[in-house]
Amino acid sequence: MSSIQKWQETKDADLTVELVAEMLEDISDDLWVTAACAERMVDSPEVSQVLVKTGLSRSSRLLEPMKRSIASHKPTEDADQSTEQNLIAYFQNHERERRLCILRQILSERLDRIQTYLLMRNAWQSSDLDEEPGNEEDEDPWADPDEENEPSEVQMAPFTLSDFLSQPLVDSAIILASERRFQALNHLLSYHEKALFPYRFSIINSIPLHVHPSEYHHLLPANDYDSNMEVRPERKPWREQVDWVEEPEVLAALHSTMTPEETTWLEDVDSTQDDEFPRIRCDDLLPSDELTKWYVTRVESIDSQSGLMDVALALLQHGASHGVPKLDEIGEDLLLLDRLIYEAPQPENPSLQIDWTLRRWRSLDPPEVIRAYLRHSDFESVASDIRRLVLPYLSVLESQAERNKRPDLELSNCLLYQYILSAPLELVVAIFESSKADIQRSYRIIRSDEDVARIALAYLYGLPTISDWPMMSRIFECQPDWGDDRDDDEKAYATLSSLAAVVAPSASRPRASAEELFIFFKPLPA
Repeated sequence: MSSIQKWQETKDADLTVELVAEMLEDISDDLWVTAACAERMVDSPEVSQVLVKTGLSRSSRLLEPMKRSIASHKPTEDADQSTEQNLIAYFQNHERERRLCILRQILSERLDRIQTYLLMRNAWQSSDLDEEPGNEEDEDPWADPDEENEPSEVQMAPFTLSDFLSQPLVDSAIILASERRFQALNHLLSYHEKALFPYRFSIINSIPLHVHPSEYHHLLPANDYDSNMEVRPERKPWREQVDWVEEPEVLAALHSTMTPEETTWLEDVDSTQDDEFPRIRCDDLLPSDELTKWYVTRVESIDSQSGLMDVALALLQHGASHGVPKLDEIGEDLLLLDRLIYEAPQPENPSLQIDWTLRRWRSLDPPEVIRAYLRHSDFESVASDIRRLVLPYLSVLESQAERNKRPDLELSNCLLYQYILSAPLELVVAIFESSKADIQRSYRIIRSDEDVARIALAYLYGLPTISDWPMMSRIFECQPDWGDDRDDDEKAYATLSSLAAVVAPSASRPRASAEELFIFFKPLPA
């Protein structure tokens, strides 16, 4: 039986280092041996390395003569013909040499992948060993000791070597990311950055949303302060100098002359798609605003799908600390939303609870946010709820307005008073009783004595009914004592006359609202 026949009948799983050397060394056709080595993909790293190195060694015998032939190949008398055009003309007329270059390119990349796989295998094996439970209480007393001692490498490995060699690199990266094998993924990205960088966001997006960013912080995008552009990580390939068949001009010439069959040998990662983790190709560095959008989108996904506020906040903090702009306000929104969900009063009936998300929160205007905080407050809790929920929210709004160079000193009072003027009478009574003049000013809900009077008058005169006199009287009892030193009777009379005209119903306006009356009362003497 000839060596070629023996090689063809030997299965991949039966190949050994010795058998490969024994069968191939007797075959004199270097191109056939190169193709045979490229055709076989086995799970044994040792056998795979021998196959690749044998193929590269045998192809090297033909490479130098081919390069000399290309140098002397002049199909036309055009002296200005480029090197790439010369290569294209050569490969079009020399199928054997073209296939040799394609096979050598495949083997060169495969050698890099084998080295990467060995590093990744060590990484996930050591990681799984570190995660083995050491607590004897967790051990199963009825477990079969023979089964416990069986090697678990197959279970630990996310893919075999042959899978890794045959599938697109981005597929391997997505598998590692989805299984949280970040140390192995880092090795893959480090040594194959050129192929994987365009798919960096597809890889990160495949990481489960519940995983804390501290586990994969080295994979997250950063922004350069000076250029306001994404920072490209500095990573080194296995080989600083590429093989001749991998030089740009040679690659371009090969792609221009390959047959459809040869093209499938170098099938690109775009040729297959995954519905679960769709690939988003992005060759260029992103500007800072696009990075902001990516962080916000992932944070919204974390919030809506997992509800893990701490994970979302950690992601925002990482992005902000690495130069990504406009993430501070999103972080503030998350903290405020967290208070709404976990600290604001909730309805007794769980079915009435609202499913809050960051996207829904950000769609609200400030008055709606205040009403959401106090939706289930009662007489006993409303004052406390305003102090611990609403006032901090209003403080954040003021800070955001200052950062946006639109400071508004009356913003907090305006929004708070707007809520009070439209709130139920029972809650308003509690707010006024927490705004009395004998309470320390910093603890009052309404801190200005003049505003206490204005809001009380506007609210009471704006009520649609006057049936609840006891509650209304309690509001009047909370008014400050102005003393007897106000003697401007003419101004007071003019104000009361004007008030009567405003309050009096007409055909066009049945009654004045509390908000309209509050505007009317603003000119009152302080």
